[in-house]
Amino acid sequence: YGENLAAGYSNFETAIDAWYNEVKFYNYNNPGFSMKTGHFTQVVWKGSKSVGCAKRFCANSNWYIYICEYDPPGNYQGQFPNNVLPKA
Repeated sequence: YGENLAAGYSNFETAIDAWYNEVKFYNYNNPGFSMKTGHFTQVVWKGSKSVGCAKRFCANSNWYIYICEYDPPGNYQGQFPNNVLPKA
């Protein structure tokens, strides 16, 4: 599975927004993987057909950890132009 993790956010919406906001670093003219955009590209990966998400409260740190799993996974080299598309 493809996976995104986040910690310290107040809810899923803010965690997913943080992943998506990596779009500002993505170069559609030179598509490919980057450590700065890997969460974003997995969120929007066209080939991923199902997603499951969960959260867990961590008492030691007093925050939630958010996780989403994607199937099939994304972020495959050579497949970015067909799977990470600009907003229409």
